[in-house]
Amino acid sequence: MSLSGCAGTASGCGWVRMIVPDKSDVLARSTKEQIVAHNRAVAAFCRK
Repeated sequence: MSLSGCAGTASGCGWVRMIVPDKSDVLARSTKEQIVAHNRAVAAFCRK
């Protein structure tokens, strides 16, 4: 497995962003929970 594609970003988080659903989106509870988990991981690991 090669990680050379990630070498250009200082934090390794240049490719990831918080997920912000539109207010009109209708999401299942499990989807909301997955978005919260994703956003928490981004906040914890990709601090600037």
